[in-house]
Amino acid sequence: MGETSSQLLQPRYCPALSEDYWIRHLLFPNEWPKTNKLHPKFLENLLKKFQPPRHERPWFMEISGRLLSKADDIVEFAKNRAIELKHHNPQTPAEFRGIIYQQVGVVRAIEKDTYDVFHEPSLQDAAHANLVRLKEYPEIKGEMSHAVIRELVEKL
Repeated sequence: MGETSSQLLQPRYCPALSEDYWIRHLLFPNEWPKTNKLHPKFLENLLKKFQPPRHERPWFMEISGRLLSKADDIVEFAKNRAIELKHHNPQTPAEFRGIIYQQVGVVRAIEKDTYDVFHEPSLQDAAHANLVRLKEYPEIKGEMSHAVIRELVEKL
């Protein structure tokens, strides 16, 4: 059965519930901090890497993750993702190392009208969700301000 024109116009994403949790599995050595505390540069690099075209999404930057309420297979999903990556590149150091997470309501409260979480299910992952930045980052000498991202880091 094909999609109707109204279905095609509806966004594939919607705001997550405030009481839900956004989670992201960590697969690479540089993602898992030796001090068990994320460095601002790590999240800055993730946010810079995923910048959807503005006409497609109402946000500037995103970090892919999942919603806890929709994910019944957190560790297994991450292990399977590592296997997929190794299939494409046998030299990859990908393996399940842990997760970062935060309650959606806490993400929204970090900086008013700046961060949010959107559920964006896909055929591969019904639990897919993006932690997003709704505003552009202020830049200092062409680099994102670490002070601006520090509060996000402290909450994850």
